[in-house]
Amino acid sequence: MTVNMRRWMVLLSGTLLLTACNSQELTRDKARKLINASSEIAPAKSAWIIDYNRLQCGVNKGLWRLGLTFLTPTDAAKGSIAAIERVSETGYKVVLAKPMKRELIAVTGITDAPSAFGPHAKLVSYNWRWLTETFKNDYPDSVVQCMGTLPSETIEAHALMKLYDDGWRVETITPLQCLQYPELGCAR
Repeated sequence: MTVNMRRWMVLLSGTLLLTACNSQELTRDKARKLINASSEIAPAKSAWIIDYNRLQCGVNKGLWRLGLTFLTPTDAAKGSIAAIERVSETGYKVVLAKPMKRELIAVTGITDAPSAFGPHAKLVSYNWRWLTETFKNDYPDSVVQCMGTLPSETIEAHALMKLYDDGWRVETITPLQCLQYPELGCAR
């Protein structure tokens, strides 16, 4: 093989390698990494909308005091409850001190998003679940009892991703658990 031929081979190999590394294709692995880094899977905080029974449980266990129009966390809730906010006449949002952990199980499909989202948009379907044992381990029994239990089944969700000049980004995530379990993380 001549010297010129070797130079062309090295140049061609380098060009092919750079092209492959800079692929704009959205793979399942790439989508999984982006979703795992998003605030839906790794939230900075978690909140529950509590109903009357959970409200009374917290009062009875000394987790919060009920005022005329507000709830106040007590010392017994320190380290567990970050804040309590009124969201309606009868509902309160309890913001937990530590986020409830979730696990992305699998990216189940990637398809082109509807044209209304632009030419470089993908809809990614995936399955995830709550890590129920970490919730039970992270909080005292009184908090777990009053807040209820996390569902253990797999939940389906969808992420809209768009391609920008610096790569793919998660635009929005539609967690279907909001329809199934509105008290689990939909009110942030």
